[in-house]
Amino acid sequence: MEMVTEFKIFLSHSVQDSEAIVEIRKALKGLGVRTYLAEEDKNPSASISRKIEKHIKTSNLFLLLISKNSGASPYVNQEIGFAKSSKKGFSQS
Repeated sequence: MEMVTEFKIFLSHSVQDSEAIVEIRKALKGLGVRTYLAEEDKNPSASISRKIEKHIKTSNLFLLLISKNSGASPYVNQEIGFAKSSKKGFSQS
């Protein structure tokens, strides 16, 4: 019997680009892809940085929404650092 694994993408973006990332997320969900958005975490806490790092490590792909906003975001830069250190597949849109 063939084992089916779920594909998961970490969506990195500036919160100022939330409208665009929500549309990308909807399209991916329609394809059966799981995604993670930090601002929709059902259990936010002071350890959000650790949660983000965990979700990047457990994702199959790191997708970065490039914009002027994301380029200026220290959080996005931190997420990129986590993705690079985790040797994740990396895609930019």
